[in-house]
Amino acid sequence: METVHQIANAVEPPDETEDSKNSLLHQELGPPICLPDDYLLFLRVFGAGSFNNHRYKLRVLDITRSPDSRTRTIFDSSLDWEPYTIGGRDYSCYPKMPGLLPWGCDDQGLTFFWLVDRAEPNWRTVTGRGDYLLHAFGMSDLMHECIFGTIPFYADGEFGDNIRFTPDS
Repeated sequence: METVHQIANAVEPPDETEDSKNSLLHQELGPPICLPDDYLLFLRVFGAGSFNNHRYKLRVLDITRSPDSRTRTIFDSSLDWEPYTIGGRDYSCYPKMPGLLPWGCDDQGLTFFWLVDRAEPNWRTVTGRGDYLLHAFGMSDLMHECIFGTIPFYADGEFGDNIRFTPDS
């Protein structure tokens, strides 16, 4: 969870966020399940919204609340791509177990998921837009690596500088 604070030290969070005080997936998006602690901390610090610069945008959804149109679109389009093949194995979307649960996206067509493969919410992350990769870390570490690090999602290998966070309105 220290990772969320590292991100907040480098990218100014909003002055206020709406704390849903809910730790479960909203019932309109699937059967309620406890969500990872680092994701819930992220929502308390930043809220739903996007990291952006002059080239890219990374969006984190608030899936603890009744879905807005953006969240609904991500969820509905995720169902269109089933099955997802990761490492030679096919997966469906949650609530099937193991299943993929979307929590974010970027503006280049990449979707961020958790691989929900156990009741305890310490799930690994999956990224993809046709080819899907399983990562050995959680949501906040993935965001940290996307923004500051070594995950080569982008053509130049870096998200870049002048990063700001824009909360969803």
